[in-house]
Amino acid sequence: MPFYAYPSTQLENTTPDTWGTVDQLLDTTLLRDILPANTIGLVVRPIGGATVEHFGLRHPDCAQSRVGEISGNGHCWCVVKCNSNIEFEAHRGNTDVHYFLEGYITDKGDDVVLFTNAYDKTPPTDNAWNDVDLSGECPNAIGIIFEVQGIEGWFSDARKNGSTSGRTDVASKHYWGIMGCDASQIMEYYKGVFGGDPMRLYILGYIKSNGVFKLNWRDITPRVVALTFTSIRPLSSTGTIA
Repeated sequence: MPFYAYPSTQLENTTPDTWGTVDQLLDTTLLRDILPANTIGLVVRPIGGATVEHFGLRHPDCAQSRVGEISGNGHCWCVVKCNSNIEFEAHRGNTDVHYFLEGYITDKGDDVVLFTNAYDKTPPTDNAWNDVDLSGECPNAIGIIFEVQGIEGWFSDARKNGSTSGRTDVASKHYWGIMGCDASQIMEYYKGVFGGDPMRLYILGYIKSNGVFKLNWRDITPRVVALTFTSIRPLSSTGTIA
């Protein structure tokens, strides 16, 4: 699978409260000068400041304006499609929100497909697990790249169809993920609703080959606690997710 790690490096800052083009690192090095020419997407990590703020990522030609909150001093990992010049757009609520490049995705024969505009596949049933049929949007997929956004953070989760894993909990109001689907391109999503506001599910793309998605989750919580960092590498130098 053509996912590759990049040493965590801060990206250029954009003007707050509007969408701005990102095509370089903070030191003004252009992304197209340091990443492969066949890069089709980026793995980006937003980091929030002391207060809750909004953030969002999209392709430059995307017609959607989807932003959500990042908690104070919070962070997450996101996938965003870029154009042929390795540019994307970012939104941040204030100057305390910063973006870091963590990896990139290359075009290696259609292993990964990323959409310019996301598909809203929020299922109908509230506060329950739903089957989400993606056979039309994601043919031949083995894994789904998705984004979840809600005005009020509430219970939500995703799992491979047929899985018995189900650790639903109050989630961040805005997060990304990659989850396996079955041979019919069905995944399961737990749609929480709080105060009439659902945790909406958006499909950003899919993975067609060269990946393994387990039916049930495996707990890889580091056994080391306190202030010691333990390395977990979802992205490898060979582009493999395991």
